Amino acid sequence: MEFRHWKDTLELVGITAIVASLIFVGLQLRQDQEIAVGAALASIVASTSDLQMQSTEYADVLAKAAKNEELSDAELIVLRHIVEIHEVSAFVNSMALRTFSDQGMSTAELLFVSFLFRHPAAREQWEIHVADVKRYVDPLRAPNDLESNYITGSGAYRALIRERLAQLDELYQ
Repeated sequence: MEFRHWKDTLELVGITAIVASLIFVGLQLRQDQEIAVGAALASIVASTSDLQMQSTEYADVLAKAAKNEELSDAELIVLRHIVEIHEVSAFVNSMALRTFSDQGMSTAELLFVSFLFRHPAAREQWEIHVADVKRYVDPLRAPNDLESNYITGSGAYRALIRERLAQLDELYQ
């Protein structure tokens, strides 16, 4: 009888230890995810800051773009590259953030929309870029590529950008 009591007690201690270790592993996983999210956000902030600092090298082009002044061919090339870099950065950052959260548009996307809205010439260059991608890049993609799927890939992203730009057009006209 006493042996059975000890056996039951040891089984209870064993089960308690297993439950405690599972709770510990769960807490550890949550902490690891919080650390990963923090690291991703820090990386996004750093890349956005770097991008903004690089853009200041072309302040004259951006100033003309904001005023919708005529740009030289060389300035249009610079502006097109600035727009493409901003778009890629916002897209990559938003995709990275969506691995942690499935919210609507991320701040990176909203900042890109704001950039396009505040720089009409940049918006024109973005529209040309989007048309070029649809014409020259999309036909080369495999049908199952994430990017080629206009529901989840870059097409959906660009549709969201257009939707937000339309909202700003309505709001400020």
